[in-house]
Amino acid sequence: NVDTYGPLWVMTSAGVAVAARWVLCALGLWTTGAASCPDSPLACQMLTGYVTAYRLLAIGLTGASAGLIAGLVGRVRPELVPAAVAAWLWNPLLLMSTAVGAHNDALMIVLVLGCLWLWQRQRWIAGLLVLVLAAHVKLIVLILLPALGLWLVRQVGWRRAVGISLVGAGLGVGVSWLLYAPFGGWGTLPRMVAERAVFAANSPW
Repeated sequence: NVDTYGPLWVMTSAGVAVAARWVLCALGLWTTGAASCPDSPLACQMLTGYVTAYRLLAIGLTGASAGLIAGLVGRVRPELVPAAVAAWLWNPLLLMSTAVGAHNDALMIVLVLGCLWLWQRQRWIAGLLVLVLAAHVKLIVLILLPALGLWLVRQVGWRRAVGISLVGAGLGVGVSWLLYAPFGGWGTLPRMVAERAVFAANSPW
């Protein structure tokens, strides 16, 4: 089984699983010998515990995203902050994906918003590194690079934009190496791409 997500999500997921197991053990609800749910009520309780942990993570990250949205909007139109936060937190699709679905997009989105928050304050390198972290949750986030590149050029000009991009790329490679190191390093990537390409839904295309 090839994980279709990046190492930052794997680490986050592992942390959630460890925390859920600790709570279940403390409540006397942990076992390794029970039959699968629904055949075993204890297994169903364990499953509920894990699902709840992932939902709480997604809800917390969505709240953090609301804070970043408030910061982004407040810098240019403070009077629109309540409307912006309400539009985010009252979005039914968002609520279904996070509070119910516990989707890992919540982690990716908070990092993307963190990148935008930093760039709005002209902290270019830090913003790029946060974007690198987002890409190590889900690679699809790199689709934002052309828009971010245009933003950077308009703010600082071509020459400085190229310099910032090169520094950010260099640091990003280092961060990527550190994130993949516990999982066998970059040597695992060709195998992952080859195995994912077998399935149309997970192919590079």
